[in-house]
Order: sequence, then C-alpha cells, then structure tokens
Amino acid sequence: MHSEETTVYHAILAGALVLGIIIISFVITVIYYQKRKISFHKTRVKAEINALEKERARIAGDLHDDLGASLSAIKLKLQCLNISDDKERMLVEESENYIDETMLKLKRISFNMMPRVLERSGLQEALRQFIDLIEQSACI
Repeated sequence: MHSEETTVYHAILAGALVLGIIIISFVITVIYYQKRKISFHKTRVKAEINALEKERARIAGDLHDDLGASLSAIKLKLQCLNISDDKERMLVEESENYIDETMLKLKRISFNMMPRVLERSGLQEALRQFIDLIEQSACI
C-alpha cells in the first residue's frame, strides 16, 4: 500500500470511529432521557394515586362519620316521640326502617370507597383479597 492510501484508510477509520462514538453517545443520552422520563412519570402517577386515595378516604370518612351520625340522631329523635295514634306510629316505624336501610347503604358505600384493608395493608393486599373473593364466588 502506498502511504497516501494508508493515510486515506486511517482517515476513514478515524472518521468511522468518531461517528461510532457520536452515535453511541447519542443512543446513551436518549436511553438516559427515556429512563428519567419514565421515572418522572412513575413518580407523578404515584402522587396522583396517593392524592386520589386520600380524597376517597376523606369522602368515605365524611359519609360514614358525619351522615351516619346525623341519621343516628334523627332515629333517636323519632324514638323519643310519644305517639298514641296507630297510623302515626306505623309511619314513625317505617321512617326508622328507612333510616336503618339508609345507614346500611351508607356503610356499604363508604366501605366500597375506601376498604379498610386498603388503608391497613395497601393496594397489593387489597387486590389480592379482592381476587380471592372473586375466585370464591365464581362458578367454576
């Protein structure tokens, strides 16, 4: 080989090497950027889930504690009435039954919004118990 050809080959080889290094560094930068983007997205999703769980817990607590207490107070007031008329007594008893049904529905709704297992054990355990419940009730 002539020295000019050798110089050209060395130049081409050096250029290919530099181009390879540039491409590799670009790929590494893109991978790093994607990992950071995914990490940021996971953090954001976790924060949103936590905020939603807290809000659901607050609403469930408000429903159970505030409305449940109000319904109990109404029922107690109805029980304090001294009614001699049978029609009115039946009306009060029906009202008490409606209040009892409403309290049960309220309890079920607040539990469904924020199951205690979710508060105590976290999402994984709650999902596991939910899957177990579904498997037990499935017609297999």
